[in-house]
Amino acid sequence: MTGHRNQYIKIYIWKAISILLGFVSLFIVIPYLSSDKTLYGIYSVCTSLTIFFSYADLGFLSSGTKYAAEYYIKGDYQNEVRIVGFTAFFMTIMFMIVDVIIICLGIRPQSLIPELIIGSEQFFIARKLIFLLAAGCPLIIAQRVIQVIYMVRVEEYKFQRIMIFGSLLRIISVFYFFGKGSYNIVGYYFFYQIINLLIIVIALLNIKQYGYRAKDFIKSFKFDKSVFNQEKALSISSLIFMISMVLYNELDQIAISNMFGVEMVSIYAIAFSVMTYMRTYSGLIYSPFIARFNHFTGLGDYEGLVLFTKKIILVFAPVLVVPLLNIALFADAFVMSWVGVEYSSSAGLISWMVMSYAVNFITTPLSSYMTAMEKNKKIITGAILLPL
Repeated sequence: MTGHRNQYIKIYIWKAISILLGFVSLFIVIPYLSSDKTLYGIYSVCTSLTIFFSYADLGFLSSGTKYAAEYYIKGDYQNEVRIVGFTAFFMTIMFMIVDVIIICLGIRPQSLIPELIIGSEQFFIARKLIFLLAAGCPLIIAQRVIQVIYMVRVEEYKFQRIMIFGSLLRIISVFYFFGKGSYNIVGYYFFYQIINLLIIVIALLNIKQYGYRAKDFIKSFKFDKSVFNQEKALSISSLIFMISMVLYNELDQIAISNMFGVEMVSIYAIAFSVMTYMRTYSGLIYSPFIARFNHFTGLGDYEGLVLFTKKIILVFAPVLVVPLLNIALFADAFVMSWVGVEYSSSAGLISWMVMSYAVNFITTPLSSYMTAMEKNKKIITGAILLPL
């Protein structure tokens, strides 16, 4: 852990600032969005479709990150670019398929939210939100690929600084789109996507410091059979794990919308936003070390990898679990002071959801270990057990 201490510290500092901004965002952005329960429910359902982009790479993003990190630590630039280029190409093909499906849902938003009345203002708001999400598909691909390039170098903090700049702009924009009796949720989401574009442009300009050449990336942006064969076994296990996560907690808002209506979605969305924040917090803790797991395997230091994994589990267990316990115990007071009595039903959900995340102090490091060691059968077994 000491070899990259300065990089770990920088990642923690900038991720901590990001977490703090996320916390500020909870207390500023969410109360404004949730002031209209129905529209907030519609917004939550429509934007929840983003999750399908998280899993549309079929596990090749995870496996690509692993092998890119191994080539990087060996100083093999050509193979690193081949891995990143193929991963970007594969993601583009799969994301385009998902994007077409989302556009179809945008044409018929009542398929997602049955209580929408065709031709109503709420109907057109839902349609615009879904179309804006579909238009942001290329931005999501670019952001994921750029993040891989930073992560394999254990320099994700450089990308995080750019993300923080974007978060500040989004928080400030809330007062424009929702202030003085206004509730322009479509304008807010459009501005959200513009900020994503700005983040990507700045990040691309910064990548030049690593010697990445656009010409090399474009040449590698294609289907590569040898890279596909290298990644496919690990990708299958990663895909099964992703499907498991979708079944576990990613389809809830769509299901609630269809069974109980958009107002109940807003109740759930409050709890889910806290859960999302805790995921971000977990990311703060463990993300600096993800590439290091793969560096050990790249160098063939398997004993060092085992010791490294044990250290991560022991050192960061209280760092993750103690804040989760506090949120679970004081959920009622937290909700009342945050969004008011109308969302009191969210408190119980928050307690259950954050405590279900407590075991991640073990599962997150072990997942990184098994990915680095390509323990595909164990990854698949864990993925099947999780939703059960």
